[in-house]
Amino acid sequence: MFVLVVLAFSVYVYAEKRVDKLSILRITSFQLADELRQSSEDLTRMVRSYVQTGDPIYKAHFQEILDIRDGRAPRPVEYQGIYWDLVLTDDKRPRPLSNVKKPLLDLMSEQGFTPEEFAKLRCINANRV
Repeated sequence: MFVLVVLAFSVYVYAEKRVDKLSILRITSFQLADELRQSSEDLTRMVRSYVQTGDPIYKAHFQEILDIRDGRAPRPVEYQGIYWDLVLTDDKRPRPLSNVKKPLLDLMSEQGFTPEEFAKLRCINANRV
């Protein structure tokens, strides 16, 4: 009887750890998808601001957002939250840079985004052009 209880408890612990891992994966995947959405909105805002004002800082911010998203520039710490809304005309950054230089799509792939999800992203990007 004791062996059965220990075995049942072990199965329960294993299942609970698996649920925890999947929950963390789900949250991280959601944050990365939200980062893609937020960076798209930031890019749109920078283009509109540049067109309206002609201020080259918006063009520089646009390129920096692309460089971060494409892995050419280091990602700011806690970049998945609001970031560019906090960069004002003084160009002071709200958070420091991390050492991570990795494309957003690679991070999404590592988190288990499926080929079908990437196909939908490619389709959306193709329709925008």
